[in-house]
Amino acid sequence: MQLQYVNSIYREGHNRMKQDACLVLQAIYNILLREGGIDRSTALERGWDRTIEHYNRLKSAQQRKEPILDHTQNLLNRLQE
Repeated sequence: MQLQYVNSIYREGHNRMKQDACLVLQAIYNILLREGGIDRSTALERGWDRTIEHYNRLKSAQQRKEPILDHTQNLLNRLQE
């Protein structure tokens, strides 16, 4: 059920930055499922790293990393609430 909710957030991404943030969120979710609890800053960095490994279009997004991670942080806050 949680994964379905995380996947539903992706469909809300109406622009490129939001879609990219959703991809990072999905990577974070997968990391947490496999490895358990890690702090939020580590989750964001590892989620970013895993996302750019798997999605070629994000490799060129390094200059947009901070806004993407900020939006991902907002999505994490929303999930936590």
